Amino acid sequence: MGRKGKIDYELKIKAVEEYLNNVGSQTSIASKYGVTRNSFRQWIVNYQSMGKEALMNKSHNNFYSKRI
Repeated sequence: MGRKGKIDYELKIKAVEEYLNNVGSQTSIASKYGVTRNSFRQWIVNYQSMGKEALMNKSHNNFYSKRI
């Protein structure tokens, strides 16, 4: 089974934009939203390279055929 994203899209955007607007450090903002600094850093990289859509929680194939 796949894992569901723990932080929704809007909060990810809010967190990244707080950082980009110099509201706090990566560590302080990551702590505020309950994620690791490495995860938060990846959000920032994705946001800067691919835009807001890169922060959307991805859906995975939840349907499996009976045929093996």
